[in-house]
Amino acid sequence: MRAHGAPQVLHCDNGPEFTGLDFARGEPNAVWAADFKGHFKLHTGAECYPLTIGDGFSRDLPRCEALRHPDHLSAREVVDAALTEFGLP
Repeated sequence: MRAHGAPQVLHCDNGPEFTGLDFARGEPNAVWAADFKGHFKLHTGAECYPLTIGDGFSRDLPRCEALRHPDHLSAREVVDAALTEFGLP
């Protein structure tokens, strides 16, 4: 399979398997990653869930949004807005 470009699977004794994929290779806007960065309370008592969308090559953040809830619908609105502005990765 390696002859056809499949990544080599590396085994670790103390953790999950690592496939060796490198999302930073390629060119800008080729691979994006989205991630919630945890949550924290605002001075008003409301909780904030930061969602980032980052470009794997340039490390730019096309989006960093403060959401009230870490749910699919809230995240989808942010992703859709980023794709509308920047196009498909």
